[in-house]
Amino acid sequence: MSTRKIIIATLTIIFSLQIGFTVAQVKNEYAKEIEDWKSKRQTNLKAENGWLNLAGLFWIEEGEQTFGSDSKNNFQFPQGKIPAVAGKIYRNNNTVYLIPEKSVDFMIDGKKVSDSTLIFGKQIAAPVIAYGSLRFSIIKRGDKLGIRLRDLTSSNVSNFKGIERFPTDSNWRVAASLIKNNPLTSIAITNVLGQTNETPYGGKIAFTINNVRYTLDAIDEGNDVLIVFGDKTTGKTTYHGGRFISIPKNQLSDSFYVDFNKAYNPPCVFTPYATCPLPPAQNILPIAVTAGEKNYGNH
Repeated sequence: MSTRKIIIATLTIIFSLQIGFTVAQVKNEYAKEIEDWKSKRQTNLKAENGWLNLAGLFWIEEGEQTFGSDSKNNFQFPQGKIPAVAGKIYRNNNTVYLIPEKSVDFMIDGKKVSDSTLIFGKQIAAPVIAYGSLRFSIIKRGDKLGIRLRDLTSSNVSNFKGIERFPTDSNWRVAASLIKNNPLTSIAITNVLGQTNETPYGGKIAFTINNVRYTLDAIDEGNDVLIVFGDKTTGKTTYHGGRFISIPKNQLSDSFYVDFNKAYNPPCVFTPYATCPLPPAQNILPIAVTAGEKNYGNH
């Protein structure tokens, strides 16, 4: 073999090795990105404001309603975690007051609360009320007001072992674009309570899989847009109520990615005490998205 051929062969081998190394490096870096995302996701689920510790959701009527661990209350909290009768919740239209029983002290922002206190209204952000391991606050869903109750010592947190996932596949990280000149400002979204509300619109996202073009409508959630979607795995290997993908708004441009490896379960897969949006009809993909989180528990 001539010297020239040897040099060419050697350079070809070196070039091939460099390409192989680069491809493997990119693949490893992407796998690590997904593992980091998964770890953060599980940490957030187990956090104090995560979804695993929810212990109750009680819808509030007008007037006074009692709460405590006794079953005779309007709202029964977990036994052994709070007095039998702990206090009253008073609703007047869209304002809600906490009225503690005598000798029962609640905590709000590190301060004891033993008198009637406004805990929901136009002029205040709903505070978190603490008693022992319990935390509760007021949520609004349409014209409904409810008490969202958490138990920081919930066995759902201590027993959580993670979420089964499809194998990470970079082919499910697909190039996408935001369709411009879209006149919509809101989109009708139905939740698990059957309520349909006009929700701020985050835009229509277009992408191609296997040479077929698809679009998904997104919800505007402040710093992010949220895609609520279903596919051919929905109700089979994945949750029957669909899955979510969040994309930071600062990543939206003429060209970005929708990463289905980061598709995750809505809160309702972990607890019956959440009110989740369902995928609108136009967000049901006619393909099986075998990426991201699978179903959890017996849902």
